[in-house]
Amino acid sequence: MNTMKDIDGNNITSLLLCFFLYFLPELIEGGYVYKAMPPLYLMEEKSLKKYYKGRPWLYDKWEYYNLYHDIIADNVDLFLEDTTPDMVKKNRAPKWTDPCVKQLSKKETVRWLNKNSEYLLELGNLRKRASASTSLLERVCYYKVIFQNEQEFGKHIVKLYPECAYDIINHSIKGSIDGRHETLICDELFMRNASRYMKQMMKNHSIYVWYREKGSKAAPKRCSIGEFLTIAMASIKLKIEQRFKGLGEAEPSLLFMTTTNPKLRKLYRITIEDIKYAKDIFELLHGKSADLREQRRALLDSAEISYADIDN
Repeated sequence: MNTMKDIDGNNITSLLLCFFLYFLPELIEGGYVYKAMPPLYLMEEKSLKKYYKGRPWLYDKWEYYNLYHDIIADNVDLFLEDTTPDMVKKNRAPKWTDPCVKQLSKKETVRWLNKNSEYLLELGNLRKRASASTSLLERVCYYKVIFQNEQEFGKHIVKLYPECAYDIINHSIKGSIDGRHETLICDELFMRNASRYMKQMMKNHSIYVWYREKGSKAAPKRCSIGEFLTIAMASIKLKIEQRFKGLGEAEPSLLFMTTTNPKLRKLYRITIEDIKYAKDIFELLHGKSADLREQRRALLDSAEISYADIDN
């Protein structure tokens, strides 16, 4: 079984599996049904020569993230903060030699980068809605979590940005930040808009990290996660030559190497543990009754869907 690698291909896969599940379940139970994985990305030749010597195709977005983050980890030393709320409330930034600042190994750095692979995407989406700088948005969301009291939140914002004022009634920040005028209303609507970003942000103990060039003896620099990721990704020019929307866009030679050559292809065996449960799930996913449509909508509303899931 071979389908396109994007979200439409996943839907086609699901429909094909309905056929096997309802009419030929013994093939699935016997382990005879496989899904061949076509490539999603073809990498640019210059990027291959500069950054790594692996195969030129990638099967999904997570492979792309892992490759990108592996390259970043080869070029930087990364340190994470584990500051307590009391330290934040006292507005005291730790030194990089303090026990609360821990240097990560390369493996730990890649794992942390993978965990935050969509941090900038969510922060960028919030910026479009809030029309404020990403620097201000990061810190406002972070301090909203730490300071549940509005007065404490306002006092800390003013300490952090001395040329700003905080209106506790209108929940608004106004003033000069980094040489430019900013206005941000931190009301309930803002917090709802910020919910996806805040879920991503709260995977971390702090929004602050420390970094320096790999092998350097200089003291690392402190910045926010968003600032670090922006700098790191701007320095790595890993380019995608082509994203395959459908199988017809790939050259036959590439499809042979990636999808049909037994020595190189990537196959997923389709397995099943409980046929009745599987049929209930497929009925929910593809059934046409009004009740099932409502259940399906509720399922989608509650699902943790990432950009990588949509792009695969």
